[in-house]
Amino acid sequence: MTVPSKSQKARPDTTTQKVKNGPIAAAPVKAKKRMPLISAENAGTTNGIKKPAPVTPRVPTRYVNTIPRPATTAADKKSTSVTTTAPQHTSTLRKSAITKKVLSRVMQPTTFQKQYRKEIKKEQKKAVFNGRDITTINVDEYFQYEYLYFRDMELTTLDCASLFPNLRLVDLSSNQISNLEFLQNMPALHHLSISSNALTKLDTLPAELTELESLVVGNNRIRTLQGMPALENLRVLSLQSNLIDNLNGLPILFSLDTLDLRENPIVVDLGSKQLRDIIVGLHGFAPLKRVNGQRVNKVDSDKDRNVKKRALEQYGGKIAYCIREGYLPPTEGQGENAHAEGDNTEGDSSTARAEEDFTTITAQVSTPTTAGLPHSAILQQASTHLIRQQLEKTDNLPLRLYYIGLTADPSEGNPISLMAIFKLMDPSLNIIADGFTQHTFENDQTELEYLVINDQHIPMDKGLDDKLRCTLLLPLGEYEFGYSALPESDSLESASVITLSEPCGNLDTEDTDLYLFLQWFKLDAQGLFQEIANANDVSLVPQVHDIGANVKAQLFCFDAESNLLFSVFDISDKIQEAVPQCRSLSIEGALVEGNTIVAQKEYFGGVEGDSKFQWIGANDRLVDGPEYELKLSDVEHRVRLQYTPVRVDGVQGQPVTVESDIVEPAEPRIVDLVIQGDAKEGESVSVAYTYYGGFEGESAIQWMRQNTETGLFQPVVGETDRLYKVSLSDVHHVLQVCVTPINDKGHSGEDATFATPAPVVASEPRAMSLAITALKLEEDKIVVVEAEYHGGYEGKSLVEWYRISKNVDNGEEIREHIAEASQQQMYKCTFDDVGHKLEVEYTPKREDGILGEPVRQQTDGVIRSGPPKCSSIHIVGDLVQDAKVGIEYEYKGGIEGSSMVRWYRVAAEAVQDVYSSGSVGGEENGESGQNEVDHNHHDDESHLHDGELVGKGYEYKITLGDTAHRLRVEYTPVRDDGVQGELVHAFTEVIHALPPVLSNVHMSGDFNEYEKVSGSADYFGGYEQVRRHKWIRVIGEGDGHDSSHRIQIQDASEDSYIIDTADVGHRLIYTVQSISTEGIESDWVETEPSTIIQPQQPTISGAKLIGSPQEEGCIRLEVEGEDFDQELSTVEWVRIKEGKEDDADQTSSSTKESPLTPSSKWSYNITLHDIGYSIACRFTPVRGDLNISGETLFLKTDPVSSGEPTIESFQLKGKPMEGHTLRAQYHYTGGREGNTQIKWYRIGSSSTREMTDFNNTTEYPVSVEDLDARIKCEVTPMRFDGVEGIPQGETSAVVRGGEPSVFNVEILGDAAEGKTLRARHQYYGGIEGDSQKRWYRVTSGSEADKEVVSLNDEYAISLDDIDHYIQFEYIPIRQDGVRGVPEIITTKHPVRANPATISQVQIVGNSQVSEKLSVTGQYTGGKEGLSVVEWHVSASRSGPWTAVASAPGKSTSKDFYPTVDELNQFVRATYTPVRLDGVSGAPVESQLVQIHMGATHLQNLTEAVQQSQVTLMQCNPVIVLSHKQLLLTDEAKKNVLKSSFEKGLVILNDAKNENQFFVRPAPKQNAPSDTIALQTTSRNERDFAVLVCRLFVGFADQTLTEDVYGKPFAQAWKKKKNVSNALETAQQQVAHSEKPQDLDMALVYEVMRALLSQDM
Repeated sequence: MTVPSKSQKARPDTTTQKVKNGPIAAAPVKAKKRMPLISAENAGTTNGIKKPAPVTPRVPTRYVNTIPRPATTAADKKSTSVTTTAPQHTSTLRKSAITKKVLSRVMQPTTFQKQYRKEIKKEQKKAVFNGRDITTINVDEYFQYEYLYFRDMELTTLDCASLFPNLRLVDLSSNQISNLEFLQNMPALHHLSISSNALTKLDTLPAELTELESLVVGNNRIRTLQGMPALENLRVLSLQSNLIDNLNGLPILFSLDTLDLRENPIVVDLGSKQLRDIIVGLHGFAPLKRVNGQRVNKVDSDKDRNVKKRALEQYGGKIAYCIREGYLPPTEGQGENAHAEGDNTEGDSSTARAEEDFTTITAQVSTPTTAGLPHSAILQQASTHLIRQQLEKTDNLPLRLYYIGLTADPSEGNPISLMAIFKLMDPSLNIIADGFTQHTFENDQTELEYLVINDQHIPMDKGLDDKLRCTLLLPLGEYEFGYSALPESDSLESASVITLSEPCGNLDTEDTDLYLFLQWFKLDAQGLFQEIANANDVSLVPQVHDIGANVKAQLFCFDAESNLLFSVFDISDKIQEAVPQCRSLSIEGALVEGNTIVAQKEYFGGVEGDSKFQWIGANDRLVDGPEYELKLSDVEHRVRLQYTPVRVDGVQGQPVTVESDIVEPAEPRIVDLVIQGDAKEGESVSVAYTYYGGFEGESAIQWMRQNTETGLFQPVVGETDRLYKVSLSDVHHVLQVCVTPINDKGHSGEDATFATPAPVVASEPRAMSLAITALKLEEDKIVVVEAEYHGGYEGKSLVEWYRISKNVDNGEEIREHIAEASQQQMYKCTFDDVGHKLEVEYTPKREDGILGEPVRQQTDGVIRSGPPKCSSIHIVGDLVQDAKVGIEYEYKGGIEGSSMVRWYRVAAEAVQDVYSSGSVGGEENGESGQNEVDHNHHDDESHLHDGELVGKGYEYKITLGDTAHRLRVEYTPVRDDGVQGELVHAFTEVIHALPPVLSNVHMSGDFNEYEKVSGSADYFGGYEQVRRHKWIRVIGEGDGHDSSHRIQIQDASEDSYIIDTADVGHRLIYTVQSISTEGIESDWVETEPSTIIQPQQPTISGAKLIGSPQEEGCIRLEVEGEDFDQELSTVEWVRIKEGKEDDADQTSSSTKESPLTPSSKWSYNITLHDIGYSIACRFTPVRGDLNISGETLFLKTDPVSSGEPTIESFQLKGKPMEGHTLRAQYHYTGGREGNTQIKWYRIGSSSTREMTDFNNTTEYPVSVEDLDARIKCEVTPMRFDGVEGIPQGETSAVVRGGEPSVFNVEILGDAAEGKTLRARHQYYGGIEGDSQKRWYRVTSGSEADKEVVSLNDEYAISLDDIDHYIQFEYIPIRQDGVRGVPEIITTKHPVRANPATISQVQIVGNSQVSEKLSVTGQYTGGKEGLSVVEWHVSASRSGPWTAVASAPGKSTSKDFYPTVDELNQFVRATYTPVRLDGVSGAPVESQLVQIHMGATHLQNLTEAVQQSQVTLMQCNPVIVLSHKQLLLTDEAKKNVLKSSFEKGLVILNDAKNENQFFVRPAPKQNAPSDTIALQTTSRNERDFAVLVCRLFVGFADQTLTEDVYGKPFAQAWKKKKNVSNALETAQQQVAHSEKPQDLDMALVYEVMRALLSQDM
């Protein structure tokens, strides 16, 4: 079959598909519809619908050979083709829906089947099932499917190499699968049904199924849950109809809410109710809702308390731990006489001896941790089981455990100590164990008999070779011990006390043989023991947070190579609360009236509940609670406090009482201070308060007003009464009252203040006393409205002005609104007001906009005309020569007459003086001097008469004489009646002249190089202020007007110019411009070009040699002169030996010259070779432009002398950084160099250190010790003759650390299971900070597929590391946080596993018929694979042993369900460990377990015997048993078989099918009889049916019944009369009779013994 293409997936395929390899019902990934889930009820059915029981039972091929198999017809052999339906794919399933649906199916199977049929009909997809004999099939082609169904086939596995990322549900019911490893490629699986298969255990279930929510594995042969992974999301687990008889290996399932163990032996042994409680006790952390179909959160009607709470109390903690380790509690009601399963065991000699010793101990020592708890028998058995496990660990070891247990009651605050006693098989061992000691008990005539530990006698072993000597390792402390006399001695028993205080072991030697380490653990809410930090002492003191938890003390033993030899431990009961008590009680707080005192106590005894506090004050005032407020009545009295500690569960402790000192009166104080009344302008407020502190005297009161700017309150002067009237000053301010409390004795307390919650509000606005005031009711005068305002602060009140006139016709007033005076409190009367009255309308307006009632008021008389005056005057017109100017003015004061105007010419400076004196009105107004009016009148008006009168009238024409002057106009207003007003005046700006003009421009002087020439021109146009000059160089021929030949000479801006060398050969032009005093510029004018400029010869005015003739000195030539070119002029330097100079050009014959190579043309640097010689030079000046040479000069120095030793050009090269090198570079001068000294210094923040190791070297390597310091190098020059110079040096910057890095990284240690890897590395780069170290487990080659496993230098290899590489990463980080490049190293090979080993193999569970037994063991050596278990059975402890019929051969299942055939026999299991990679280890056998009868079966059998008949409705056909016969009837109530109990009737158990057994009647007339198969609904019902059938068959043998049970019972049974009474007489007969040899009668014998032991 091929995977469908996209086009094929677009529509569902409804055709029937036939597959070569077998039937497949698989739904492709397409339709998104609901899918029915698997439940415990429909497990093992087709499409969730139970198949009807067949009319004729079919015996499968797996049944035992002793059972006849019906003949197979030809039709049966043919391959049948059946068409079935498979629901289509749903893409997602919500967990809530899944859980709800699964639970609904578990609780309501009938409803579910109906619903499921509807879903199938609605979502059907046909598929074909061909054949029933396929054992394996390849399903890789369905890797995209979500649902796969392979039911009712013979599959043993699925061949699936591909990953199934979408698969959600798999149904493999009714197959032959025994291994689940093929599921590892289905990580997304949510639901799995694999019921009715061949599973014997669940250790092959992959742990990768982390999404699995429901698992149905009913009707298999699962005997043990060991190896089952802890699936974190598993919510529904159905284990119905298996062979589970204990809970050994049940994993911790954090999400479990439904668990079904019905029809398992453990249910028969314990009963459904007790098993439910045990399961709940093991899963207190999980959201468990149902166990075996029962709700766990319902209320038990008998005890009226929650089931879960009861189960946790009964089976939690230590018992839960032991149950997971294989211990199975006794049936409820067996009481203190119950014994643990597996007490009767056999093994090797060491095991037998350990059991014998342990039996002796448990017989004489009661377990202190179980005393007084409910169901003490269960707790004692669990402790017995746990101690037995510990004893077996140390057999054949040099240190053998003899006793281990926790002392003292596990309660809060009561120390718990671990008492572990070891026998040293070799007393010479050096053992290191904190809190332990070695002691040898020896006596000449006696042997150690017992030790007393916590008042308990611990018997000592009598089996030692040296009976007179016993060396023990035991905790430090005081012990009582006793000796018993040897048989050959006459000594009596003696008792002694010894104190052992010397720790064992020699800490000074390295020859330690063993090392013991103790660690305490605490059981958390999830059932896991968590390490208690720093809890390593022999004793542990439980704290309050430990209450309700169990603690474990575990002792680890290591050998000299730190290999763990063994560990032993004991678990305490739940930590109980201590009795509530008060350890200390005190009263805190000042004993002053008004204070609140607080009870301070130290509570002990569990979690504190509602402890009681009661205060007894003065006059027996009672107050409850931890606080008490001191009242006035308590003053001069004492207060008592009684505290009764109460635990959270209501338990009370003893009350404790404490009494205070005398209560003092309080300081005077004021409380409840308030201001009463309405804080409104014009209203009154008062103060009210409550006084404390004795009796009140004359307390002081002060009213205060808040400053709105600073926020501070300021006293209101004189306001000290209780009553205060609010004024306008208070509006918008917060009022505060300050009360100083004063008692009747005059003592004052702290001030108390209270402020109004809001500022004072104003009253309604209103206006009073409205009036219009004015100096004169006259034109151009100001009238003002005045009013008395009330009502808060006035805002912008509304003011309107009206002009009043009268109607000439009727005399009524006419009010004309003056719009320009609106909202003005002042009004200036105008010409229009003359002859009229004025009226004002005033509307008061508060600052917040509230208006009051308007009021009106008129002037007393009409407005009169004012005096003539000019309010403003302006001069208009252009202020230039020959232009006309005039005036513009504003006249006021009636009608204007013949006003007077005069014009004056005044100097500009005079006008400025007027401005500066402030006598000009325009300057006062901030305006210019023109067009201004001067309203100032002075007694001295002489400035108005300055100037020349130049005109009269309203206009004036400017003349040339007015230039550079100003004009002043004077205006005198005159009314039409001749009245004159005040004179006003105004000024113009300065009058300007005509533009300037230049003419007659020319040059003068000699036009030679370096000569001075001048230019000039005539001026016209007013007063000249300045001229601008330019000189132009004309290149080439022409008239000089061509701009391309003109060059302006820079910096030539005067009327004269000194001709420059650049001008030689060219011509000059002079150009000039003038600027008048008014700033007016004239046009530029220029001369004609000059003659050609002539050059000048070069000349030298002076020359000299500068510098000292000394070594390393510099001689420089300086020359002064003109017209010579420094580049072209020549300089020759020579060295001259001592001699006499004849002249400037020649020397005597004794003079020797040698040429020198100067450093530059004009200077020479003296070297060592010049010492003793004179340095000379010859200089010849050259004119560069004309190549003209001047006269040669000869200059010479004195002989050169040696210089002082000197260091020059000193530099400190290199980076001041760790790892770098600093180098000193310098140049030495001063003769030949001698032993120059070099010193290096490290300069720190507080000291300087000379680094002598690097003296006299030019290099200094910077190291980490130099960090944050500076490095200084100092060089002292020294000449060869020993003369020293001045030291020179340089200091570096602060040394920085290098870049953080790491090298030489390597992993040390063996990459093997249980080993420890260490990382070795070397850091570089400053001071190391918090460098990061990580260990990774590399799961693949990708960087993303690795996980962090440790952050230390060491890593202990864990089980998860096997077959993976381990990687170490180191990220260097400097102290300042700078990170370096990470370094990564990986182990050379993957981690290898240790050999597969199994230890502590035990059978755990309920050893009763139909219940589950499981084998457990401690596996080591990598991850466990499919380990193999073999079960054997024997009638006696010594054998012979045969394979169990129901679980023959080797199997990977660890579970076994005993049947009736194993009743009263012994079983054992052989455990062969197999590693995950298939490597096997050595097999180990478990202890022996004897199979018993379950309580449920006994009860049901009792009822059947008492009634002498029973009907087994659960069987098909139905069985009807009476004291005479057996009757089988079918559904139609027709007899299938009717047989009396003659001897030939046989009841056979089906070893293959747990729900089936056989009845074979006796043959008739030598013909073979037909064996009839009977079906039951569960294993439990099958076993009961076999029991009761065999019991009734046995009773039918009259003779044997009389021999075993007595004649009265045999007669009563035969007659079916008084059977219950006859049972009482049969009890004595059974007690003295022997067990029959006949198989059925032996069974009846055992059943009867069990029945008669019950309360009939």
